[in-house]
Amino acid sequence: MTPTPRSRTLTHRAAQVGLVSGLTLATAALVVPHGRAATPASHVTVAAQTAAEPVKVTRDSAARASRSRALAPKHLPRKQVVRTVAIGASFSGQASWYGGSFQGQRTANGEHFDTNDYTAASKTLPFGTRLRVCHAGCVIVRVNDRGPYVGGRILDLSRAAANAIGYSGVAYVTATPVGERTVAVVDTVALARQQAHAAHLARLAVEIARSHQLRALALARAADRRQAALRREHAAARASTVGQLDQHRTPAAAAGGMLSFASGGVLRLRRRRP
Repeated sequence: MTPTPRSRTLTHRAAQVGLVSGLTLATAALVVPHGRAATPASHVTVAAQTAAEPVKVTRDSAARASRSRALAPKHLPRKQVVRTVAIGASFSGQASWYGGSFQGQRTANGEHFDTNDYTAASKTLPFGTRLRVCHAGCVIVRVNDRGPYVGGRILDLSRAAANAIGYSGVAYVTATPVGERTVAVVDTVALARQQAHAAHLARLAVEIARSHQLRALALARAADRRQAALRREHAAARASTVGQLDQHRTPAAAAGGMLSFASGGVLRLRRRRP
């Protein structure tokens, strides 16, 4: 049969890179996606190497990530909390406070004014707007009145709110409209409890391994003592057996000596072992 150009190409590559490379090349050339034409062997080899490298890197990265002891963000204990977040642009200016004779009077929105509550009066902001007002400190106030009607002032705070941020007359403040948002944050208490439990399990594992080692050492020492006792018992039994044999041999040896002496040394009795 006349060899085809494809078979000659495969044979030439098998001779260059070995039988294993040739088989790999042939397998790569046979695997063609559905609906696509077969590509030359050299292009298939390059494509196979290029496609294999990202998979290898991904697996190594996954292996390194699985060996990491750091807690993944999705496994951290979380809780839902309500926080104040800025919902508008900040503005600054002079602010004053009011109270005293205004205590108990009706405000512009119909409420009774309480100088001990954290409220504020504004000329333009809607009623119910919450503001974070900062001077020496910060406080959250709610707009429930209109004012101040003195030029150059932007807010009129209740006495309690003014005292909370550290001024008692007129002061320069910065106000920011804020709102309440429910956000998920890491539960530090639960996280500390989880980490303490993990540390306790680690210490317990170390103690268990140490107890197993001590038990194994105690068992090995007990086995050595038993072997030594057995050796001593065997030695004592062997000594006792030898002593008994010597006692049995003594009369025969004495009789043989007497007969030999009586015969003048001519007759010699051979001692036989019992």
